[in-house]
Amino acid sequence: MKKIKTGLLGKDPRGMDEYGIAVGKITTNTDGSLDTTQGEYVKITSGRVSFMQNNTEVAYMSGGKLYIANGDVEASDFKFTGGDSIKAQLEALAKSVNSTGFDFEIDGGGWLRITNASSASHAVELGSDGALRLVANSGDIFLQAGSATIQMHHDTGKVAISGLDVTPVFG
Repeated sequence: MKKIKTGLLGKDPRGMDEYGIAVGKITTNTDGSLDTTQGEYVKITSGRVSFMQNNTEVAYMSGGKLYIANGDVEASDFKFTGGDSIKAQLEALAKSVNSTGFDFEIDGGGWLRITNASSASHAVELGSDGALRLVANSGDIFLQAGSATIQMHHDTGKVAISGLDVTPVFG
């Protein structure tokens, strides 16, 4: 089993000759072209780096981006550009859960907390130092406290309020 193949690799999906480099567990056909039905290898062609497994492109790099067609990503300490690693973020999240509740702060500008409540066993608090936005792109938004409800209808734009002993004033 060869480890490196250079030159003509075979035909591309359009039937054109494909030139490049293949590195990994590869075999060649009798005409010298790459046997794509088996093996695991990296194929480097003009503008594309493909990660192949048994004739399936499982991932590729093109235009400065990595595309993963299907499968799992496993990394011990992966980082996105300009931010903390996923591992560090998950560790901070795990540390925020304790016997008194859950407290997750978002860059000092917002928070999600599960806390004690005076009127129930616990409360979920969503807060913001700035604006607070609840978004439902294809459904209504419901707010309920006991029998009092507020429903914002996505299809009509109307707000329905029920179960309140006061008259709401908007404006």
